[in-house]
Amino acid sequence: MIVTGTALLTLQTQGERHVLIALAHTQTGLENAVERLTQNDLQDCLLQETKTSHPTVLVLCPTGEVDPGEGGGGWQAADQGPPAPTPAPTSPITSTVEPEEPVGEPEGSILVVAFDDGEGRYDGLTSAEDYKAILERRFDVTVWSKAQDGSPGMGDMLDYDLVIWTTGDFEAPITEEDSEALIGIILEEIPFIVSGAYMDDVADQAVQRDIQVVDASHPLARGFEDGEIISFVSAPSGSEYEIALTESGLGTDSDVVFSRGPDSQEAGDDSVYVVADEALGMHMAFVGFPIYLLPDEAKTRLVLNMVDWMLDVP
Repeated sequence: MIVTGTALLTLQTQGERHVLIALAHTQTGLENAVERLTQNDLQDCLLQETKTSHPTVLVLCPTGEVDPGEGGGGWQAADQGPPAPTPAPTSPITSTVEPEEPVGEPEGSILVVAFDDGEGRYDGLTSAEDYKAILERRFDVTVWSKAQDGSPGMGDMLDYDLVIWTTGDFEAPITEEDSEALIGIILEEIPFIVSGAYMDDVADQAVQRDIQVVDASHPLARGFEDGEIISFVSAPSGSEYEIALTESGLGTDSDVVFSRGPDSQEAGDDSVYVVADEALGMHMAFVGFPIYLLPDEAKTRLVLNMVDWMLDVP
């Protein structure tokens, strides 16, 4: 067998850097090789791994840009006739494809506490997995389940750069003991986010179906338009959520960023607000509904905006 329509692929690892190079003799061959890579198709390829200071994987693949001979896919049997004239040397066409950069050092450590003790009112969800999925590519994320691990004490939360409490649709999940631990981390100037439908078990409730941007200039609203309305997605149970009404009046430094939208009962009531006291080094954000009710794009943007603001990430 001889190789007629062939591409050479080489993957070299240098520390945390991975470089993939594709070589072919024609543009068509190069395009076919890149298509193989995008489809993760190395069938009929020859593979060899070298053991050097920089581990390298070499792959030879048929590219199919010539008519197939007795072998398929552009790999032809040797011609038994007189040897063909040696062609003049040509420079191969090259293309360097660098995969997505591997995740580097985490930008901070985050504790997500799921207040999942008991039964949820509608779906029994807390949004802990949503927070983890959004944040884990940039941050070191730990999820703490209250149902499995009990209430976290102040000492359990002090080693993190940010603490998130997420209650989802669990009613009255935060106990007096939890509140005392929260005061401790606030005094330690650890930023804090809490989200859920029932952070106050004595508040009035009303059906909420959407949110609306109130303060587009705030970092939490980055990427949203002034007055933009974001409708909730359908909950897994299909239920409309009656959610506790919230008040941002925790101090003069509170700032409402999102309100209940026009399709909600009690439209205009506070829905997402922040409290910042630079003198005390205190940064808190309150989300008065389960974040899993937001569409994926809006949910991801809001969570990342909150965390970047909290941790002062540019």
